[in-house]
Amino acid sequence: MFSFVDAKIGDFNLKFMKSSVFSGELLHCFTTRVGGDTPNPLESFPISAKDFPEYKEYEVKNQKVAVEFLGGKYEKFIMPNQQHTDKIAVIKSPDDIAQLDVEPFDGVVTNLKGYTVCMVFADCVPVLLFDEKKKILACVHAGWKGTAKNIVQKAVKIMEEKFSCCKNDIKAVIGAAICGNCFEVNSDVASQLAMTLENNCDNIFIEHNGKFHVDLKALNQRQLNEIGVETVDVCEYCTSCQNNIFYSYRADDRCTGRHGMLAMIKE
Repeated sequence: MFSFVDAKIGDFNLKFMKSSVFSGELLHCFTTRVGGDTPNPLESFPISAKDFPEYKEYEVKNQKVAVEFLGGKYEKFIMPNQQHTDKIAVIKSPDDIAQLDVEPFDGVVTNLKGYTVCMVFADCVPVLLFDEKKKILACVHAGWKGTAKNIVQKAVKIMEEKFSCCKNDIKAVIGAAICGNCFEVNSDVASQLAMTLENNCDNIFIEHNGKFHVDLKALNQRQLNEIGVETVDVCEYCTSCQNNIFYSYRADDRCTGRHGMLAMIKE
């Protein structure tokens, strides 16, 4: 179950989200756009301003504030260059972090304690996975392209193969993302997405006038269920409908910042 957490940090009056699914071994939060001092068009708390290099100073400051809220250290901050791929970085030692500077990744799986992993979003689906027994964390950015390539299932398989995780021990959280009513695609995209499921697509795809409305959160939840992850907490909020709380690529007509999903295995 998701809930909002209000936090005053310095001059900021921020609003974060958390899920009650995870134990205290995993520290996590989902940021919103509320409470910072970043000017328009990125008002007011973007964790990433990659489309606006002139706002780099705000971006870094906001990242530091979010890490402070989580209880981490900014010198142990990990944020890959996301490019809507299905590539997932495996990080078993601090030396492995260097690969993130070489190529894009849209997922990170790690056993490092005390390192904050951050992914950023503006309609795409944030997926957070954690094995509480093995203490293995996975963070995934699942846009429609990553979803069409089963990126969440690939993350689960890496947790199994590289860290000996058991599916029954993995819990998942899906953060705020664009809802099915707001996410309209053509038949080609809908077909690619539907092919990722073994079972029926009830309530995930709705056809209207030759277009399809797709619930990407429900689709990623179904992919997780089909691979054997049973506990999945799904945030009810839509980034487009609640554009006053979250950044939305579609609602903001591509001129937008990014909110973040941050997670850290407790030391």
